This record gives sequence, C-alpha cells and structure tokens, in this order.
Amino acid sequence: MQQFPPSYQKPSSDLIYHIYRGGLFSRDARITVENKQEQLFHVEFPLSLFGSWSVTIHWGANKNGPIAMTISKPIFSWDFDIIDHTTNFRTSLIKTGFFSRKHSFMGPDGRQYAWKGSGFGGNLKLVAYPEKVQVGYYERAMFSFMKEGKLVISPQVHHMINLIIATGFAVEEWEREQRNS
Repeated sequence: MQQFPPSYQKPSSDLIYHIYRGGLFSRDARITVENKQEQLFHVEFPLSLFGSWSVTIHWGANKNGPIAMTISKPIFSWDFDIIDHTTNFRTSLIKTGFFSRKHSFMGPDGRQYAWKGSGFGGNLKLVAYPEKVQVGYYERAMFSFMKEGKLVISPQVHHMINLIIATGFAVEEWEREQRNS
C-alpha cells in the first residue's frame, strides 16, 4: 500500500513537515506539508492517567479521517508501540539508558534506526544503523505557542515516512513531558 494520499507525488528531495499544537491547552496536533497550508495529518492525543498514551494519527484535517498510525505507551513505561495502518507494520520504539536521549526502532526494511538528542535545544536527529548516517531531523520551535517544530525526512527513508512521523512525534512529546515534569 502507498503511504501518500493519491493526490500527493512522492518527491526525490527532503520532505519537510511542520507540527502545530491544536490549541493552547490541547495535546492534539496537526501536521502540515512544507507549504504550511495543506494539512496531511490530524493527531488525536487524549489526556491519560499515569503517563500512558493512546495516540491516533488520522489522514486529513480532523479526527474523522482514516487512521494512518497509532502510538501507545503503557503506564510507567519509556517504550512505545507504533502501528503504521497503511502498511500494517508494527514496531517498538525503545528508550536506551536512563540518561540517554536515544530511542531506537526497527524499520520495515529490517534496519535499525534511532532518534537521538542533538544539542541542548531539544532538537533530534534520526540515524540509520549500522552506517550511522543521519536520515532526518526534528527541529524544535523556540518561543512559539502553537508551532511545535519542523520534521525533515531524507529521500533514503521515503519508504517509511509514516513511521518516521510517528516515531519523531512520540520522541518529541516524550521529551516535552520530561522537560515539563
């Protein structure tokens, strides 16, 4: 199955997405393409108890769109289960180490990937192993109430865009919870 809506052409250069908070007190979010006008995903992120998560990412501008991905995190856990519903691929996003900012997952291509902290500003980089090549990054927005950040995905991993969006969102939200606690 394809990972893009039918009207969307798969580019051969970096893909850029922007993530915005749904409201000042909302945990919901929206993910737009590079032009910041076309909303690709709506992230439904309900309140939960004791740190558990049950996040649903829908195609389109609202929660009535088809489900693209789900992210779940059990109570008192650092790890996530992620399902890409367009390909039926499941993976676990695992935090490595107590003081580490590294979260690893296995891609549908059988390779290991990891989101790693990049500097003190809360930015993240996505690294492919065993080559240790950067294939994406998440740049956290500074001094903004609504914009969360920008996600850039390299052509080498366009075969798993949904998975990168879900894992990047999960790691950034987990780090945000840690910063705010």
